[in-house]
Amino acid sequence: MGWNLQFWSRAFRRAISWGHDQLKPLLLVVCESLFKVQMSIKSKYLVGGLVVVVLLAALIYVGMEQGQVYYLTIEEVLAGKARPGQFLRINGHVAEGTLVWDAQAVVLRFDLVDQERVHRLPVVYRNVPPAGLAEGGSLMVEGILGEDGTLQATQLLTRCPSRYEEYSE
Repeated sequence: MGWNLQFWSRAFRRAISWGHDQLKPLLLVVCESLFKVQMSIKSKYLVGGLVVVVLLAALIYVGMEQGQVYYLTIEEVLAGKARPGQFLRINGHVAEGTLVWDAQAVVLRFDLVDQERVHRLPVVYRNVPPAGLAEGGSLMVEGILGEDGTLQATQLLTRCPSRYEEYSE
């Protein structure tokens, strides 16, 4: 009987370590109080199972919320419609004269501009630049908006203009 309580105690602590930071204090209190209270083994398994179900539901909810990608324009981002830490997808063009590649640090910096080339959004990409990336080129950027208004890119997708040009012999 003692082994079962130790097993569940370890299982709950492991589940807590995987949980979202905001849920950890609540789950820790529930788990500790669960093992201090005198209740039947059947009740403890029932409560323990409910805690696991609630934990899984909370993790699914948090995962789905973080997995959402919002498509915004550069103008909307600059107007404050995106909050820092939000994952975004933005189409634009690489502003002329802003493409800076630091091969030593593996960091690419540039400004993303809209179609009219009026609004600018600074972008930092910490990876090797994709093939076909050029100043003035069309680009879709996915990333997280930083506190300073810089988009921390996680993915750059270039468009190949040669596929859309008319072929002449």
